[in-house]
Amino acid sequence: MQAAPILITVPGTADPWLAGCQTLHGLVWDVAPGQSPIEVLGLVFSPGDLLWFAATGLTDHCTGGACGLAPAEGDAFESSTGHSAGAQNGIGNVIAPIDSLIGLFLGPDQPSLTPAPGAVFDFSTAGSRNFAALAPGSSSRSS
Repeated sequence: MQAAPILITVPGTADPWLAGCQTLHGLVWDVAPGQSPIEVLGLVFSPGDLLWFAATGLTDHCTGGACGLAPAEGDAFESSTGHSAGAQNGIGNVIAPIDSLIGLFLGPDQPSLTPAPGAVFDFSTAGSRNFAALAPGSSSRSS
């Protein structure tokens, strides 16, 4: 049975490394909850469930779109980048196209109270982003 779609607006200023944090600081200009990502509550998943995502809109890491507006896949004209602070607040690092939309699935505990995973997810190449499934808690992908 297919569930009804849920529409969520994610601001381009959302900092994934502040997910689940109430009053922590990220980088110099990011502070929870002001730049925390949108928290979606009340969803129930079972092992084997498939989630589909669709995204619209544009964002930019420069003021006023000075670096060029990018879609959810990120800016194709700039290098991929990691989080400048690396793993932070219990959330591991990821290397991905700058301005790309990143989502996190958290458990019930505040992530900043646990060590961040040591693995770095690397989505810096088109091939590394071309997968049909990504298993939670690992870097295993299937195409």
